[in-house]
Amino acid sequence: MRASLIHQTIQAMKIAVIQFPGSNCERETHLALQRNNMQSYDVLWCNKQVDLNEFDGFVIVGGFSYEDRVRAGLIATKDPLIDKLKLQADMGKPVLGICNGAQILLETGLVPGIADNRIMLALANNQRIANNQVIATGYYNAWVHIKPMTLRKHQAFTHNITNDSILKMPISHAEGCFVTDENIMQALRKSSATLWQYCDDKGNTDNNFPTNPNGSIHSLAAISNLAGNVLAIMPHPERTQLADSSLFASMHQHIKNGSSIDIADTQKQNEAINSIKLQHSKNLIKQHVANDNINFIVKLVITDNEAVSLQKACSKIGIQVNIQKYSYWDISVTNNDKTTRETTTQKIIKTAEIYNNNKEVMFDDFNKITNSTENSKIFLVHDKANIAGKEKLNSLHRGYDLRDIKEIKFATAWKITPVNPDDDIAELTDAIHKNHLLFNQFQHDCFVV
Repeated sequence: MRASLIHQTIQAMKIAVIQFPGSNCERETHLALQRNNMQSYDVLWCNKQVDLNEFDGFVIVGGFSYEDRVRAGLIATKDPLIDKLKLQADMGKPVLGICNGAQILLETGLVPGIADNRIMLALANNQRIANNQVIATGYYNAWVHIKPMTLRKHQAFTHNITNDSILKMPISHAEGCFVTDENIMQALRKSSATLWQYCDDKGNTDNNFPTNPNGSIHSLAAISNLAGNVLAIMPHPERTQLADSSLFASMHQHIKNGSSIDIADTQKQNEAINSIKLQHSKNLIKQHVANDNINFIVKLVITDNEAVSLQKACSKIGIQVNIQKYSYWDISVTNNDKTTRETTTQKIIKTAEIYNNNKEVMFDDFNKITNSTENSKIFLVHDKANIAGKEKLNSLHRGYDLRDIKEIKFATAWKITPVNPDDDIAELTDAIHKNHLLFNQFQHDCFVV
């Protein structure tokens, strides 16, 4: 009889393993859930008939949804499946986002889950920092340790966690650096959200690499929503059995207890974080100022899949626009006279580092890709860390000895044009910014040309 009851409980505890094009780690996730007496089922983005009400909990797996186009996790957030998931999260059901799943949760605003799902953080490109110097960037794969920074008991993923808990698990990501404003970080620490941070095997914290593997603010590794039923975690607990007795067992316990959470009441208890005012993205956009630097505006001659994905994401939420993507390189030289600029420009072209005439076209002025009578707008999105610009400068210095180059700034240029020529371009771009489609204010600066 007891075995039969246990079997019924296992059958009743159904977890959806949510996947998008480019997702991976689904097998490891299934095994981790099953080891903790939960039945797991694949739920694909393309299954329009799926009823999420049938499930007791959800895991958004890692990987590279939609090839991380525009920025990691963004395109997936505009899928109708995410709207259905938000409703389930509001019911108190547990939602675990791992790596790319965490990026998706931050881009939806489900984490930290304040009023109106405002976006309060970004997951930016990794920066391995030692003694205030960036010593490396990009993808990093290693074993790490994490511990609670602020622990709120009896939440979906903390039932089996104590203040002394230290979990060991691997990381595997290129965009895992949590960034936000310091005042938001302090408000989050005082809120009801559970925060995890990187530490060493003894629990000691250090913002330097390797203890902090990606440059995250306050060594942040994971963060829950205010209600504690949604967790965005960059390390991979599903890839090791060492996390079974903690996160996954807690998820099981939460479901067993009935997943009861009063989301509205939780938000009322967090007035400090909810009271933080954020400007509308459109109000953060600055006017681009032309300069005398060397400018490369580069466009693929073939279809740019990133532009297509962004255009489709806009269409899914009712914004009908055509989008073209350009790479914008702003290059300053030590002696900024006309002769030096022209000579350096030709040297750069010969390297094919910034512009390859076999597959790209190049312009030196935005007036050559638009005009004042055209019903369109161009926005430049610049990563505040300027990693691409710094890496290209290093490559041209070391590989080609182009020491006249002083600084390189990189931005992605998006040209937005209405599908219907009579539509108001200002209204369309305001809607794009309201949905955070071009940039995340904690990671990027945006300029209008």
